[in-house]
Amino acid sequence: MEEARRLHDDDRQGVLDLGVTLVASKAEMVSPPTPPGLFPSSAGGSVTPSARQVVPRSRVLKASSVLLYQALAGMYASLGFGVVADEMLRDLVVARIVEPTGVLDIDRVLAEMGRRSVSLSTRKRTKCLPIGF
Repeated sequence: MEEARRLHDDDRQGVLDLGVTLVASKAEMVSPPTPPGLFPSSAGGSVTPSARQVVPRSRVLKASSVLLYQALAGMYASLGFGVVADEMLRDLVVARIVEPTGVLDIDRVLAEMGRRSVSLSTRKRTKCLPIGF
């Protein structure tokens, strides 16, 4: 850990440019329809619990590390491996960098990065699997 801190604090250490530009997404505010009053009321003027609109809790339906995939795929191409022009090989290499796992678990790793991998039989048939797959 001391050696890592020393190397990290060294001014001669360069910054690895991943070639990825962060883009902030714009959120647009949407106003709900305006009811006739602040609270819907019954004929007597009091608010009944059944008259209130219940809003369901928010849920995260999907999360992925798309930025991580884009950064590693960009580095893969900038190092010259893009000349192979094989998406499957690129995905396998990127997945292996993210998590050193076997060929059977690549689907899960790629899914976590928002990618869909080719079938297991296609991966087994390829002649260009990186060493260790």
